[in-house]
Amino acid sequence: QMFRSNSIIKKNGSIGKMDWGVLKPDQYNDWINLRDPNYQNYPCIAGEKDSPFLSNAVGISTNRDIWVSGFSKKAVLANTQKLINNYNVELKKNGGKGKKSDMRDPSKIKWTRGLDNKFKKGEKLSFNSQNIRLEMYRPFVKKWLMYDKAVV
Repeated sequence: QMFRSNSIIKKNGSIGKMDWGVLKPDQYNDWINLRDPNYQNYPCIAGEKDSPFLSNAVGISTNRDIWVSGFSKKAVLANTQKLINNYNVELKKNGGKGKKSDMRDPSKIKWTRGLDNKFKKGEKLSFNSQNIRLEMYRPFVKKWLMYDKAVV
């Protein structure tokens, strides 16, 4: 592509002398790779009775990605261990009394409804480094995930 562009510029002498076309988006606001007009008639492949896929699942939703997901396996393990340790320290001080913790420092614990419920019941968390998994975070993006029900 670049060589082609260079030869077009050379041929015209400068970009100021070039005949520029106007890009016009179609009715779907596509202006590059205009879609097939039959697109809306394609069969649905997810979420229907005869479809090969049962649902349009979003995948794993952790509610605390910065604690349990990342590019460095070592950092994910350390962050998860820190979260669990901080939780267990707070649990020992104030947990199991049927109410949420008053400590809401997000640099120590990322609270969620599930974690609040564990705290209210006095449930201790345990760290298991064997629960780390390689995940496909987004297409072509691999990350490490602490795949543990207690912290995900």
